Amino acid sequence: MKSNLSRLITIAAFAGTFFLLSAILAYGKPKYMKIFNEDIGTKVDYHDRCNVCHVSRVGGGEKTYFGDAFEDNGRKITLEMRKKYAKFFKTEGDAGSQ
Repeated sequence: MKSNLSRLITIAAFAGTFFLLSAILAYGKPKYMKIFNEDIGTKVDYHDRCNVCHVSRVGGGEKTYFGDAFEDNGRKITLEMRKKYAKFFKTEGDAGSQ
């Protein structure tokens, strides 16, 4: 019976750690995605998409080249980023993007 209790405590500790780490990793999403979404030059098609900055479409973990550049630039979108990652930004004549 003691070993069952030990196992239960171990499983609960691992589960708690997993959920805590998940919450910490997900914390960046709303804050940094808001910066991207509120930039007047970003295409609406890319708003609220984790895979703009992350390889995974659900976010977290490894970053894309854009995500690395965003972080390297102090989480600011620069003119150089707009040019290099043009697919995320409106240009004159973009009919389908607001």
